[in-house]
Amino acid sequence: MLLDLGKIFGRSKNSKDVAKDRLKLVLIHDRANVSPQFLEMLKSEIIKVITNYMDVDE
Repeated sequence: MLLDLGKIFGRSKNSKDVAKDRLKLVLIHDRANVSPQFLEMLKSEIIKVITNYMDVDE
């Protein structure tokens, strides 16, 4: 669910960055106490809004 501006602007990720992002998602989910379906819906909505202004690779 995290908005990663590096990804939007073309920075490639190594395995360390991927693992860090996954851990962030786990922590956010745990702290927010919301369902994974809600987080996925929120992520989709954020991407939808951003695509109104620029091209985004999901």
